[in-house]
Amino acid sequence: MSIIREFTTFLKRPHYFEHKEKWSIQTIGSLFKLFGLKLVLTIIVYMTITYIFSLFFEQSEMPKRASSIRENMTLYRILSVIVLLPFIEEVLFRSWLRKKWALVYMPLILCAIVLVLIFELGNTTRNFVFLVALATVSISLLASQAEIPETGLVNRYVKRAFPMIFWGSAILFALMHISNFSTYNEVGAFVVFLTSTQLVGGLFYGFICMRFSFSAAFLSHSFWNGSLVLIAAVV
Repeated sequence: MSIIREFTTFLKRPHYFEHKEKWSIQTIGSLFKLFGLKLVLTIIVYMTITYIFSLFFEQSEMPKRASSIRENMTLYRILSVIVLLPFIEEVLFRSWLRKKWALVYMPLILCAIVLVLIFELGNTTRNFVFLVALATVSISLLASQAEIPETGLVNRYVKRAFPMIFWGSAILFALMHISNFSTYNEVGAFVVFLTSTQLVGGLFYGFICMRFSFSAAFLSHSFWNGSLVLIAAVV
């Protein structure tokens, strides 16, 4: 089965499975195929959402991004976008997908963090959310090394709840990026549709984490962000 078909089949019915593929030329080839598909889907989704918004809102009403990598292309900013942020986001939203016990509590923590990001965008709150995110990352990294006995109840929960948890993690990942916009009062709740491209990314990185490994998801995320930085620098 080709990796593209495997991805689409997985999205129809996400399921938990314990599989870790070793790095190889075939693995790299599969990741580049997924990268190509993600690029095509992202462009299609972006153009569709932009067109729909243009039908209902004036250009002046469109949400403005809080900051632009092109306007602030410092070494720290570039490293944050390419390395730090992808690492934190992958740990928060994907690493625990491979741990049955973490599937029980991590969705609740993510919901709390994303809700704070969406509804409280002041500087103080941003600092608080950053500290909470770092604490969650630290706890997740430490806890991921722990081994706890599995029970029939946990296994049944994972089997039934994993599809919702997988899609939920991708949706929360997308919603978190509402904080990328500094103004969106004119469009109100419709701003969530502007994060559709991040939803595409969340689905791809989630599949890559499950199908290959956490490191593959992180490197894919980092490579994607690096490509965007390169485009911003050249264009």
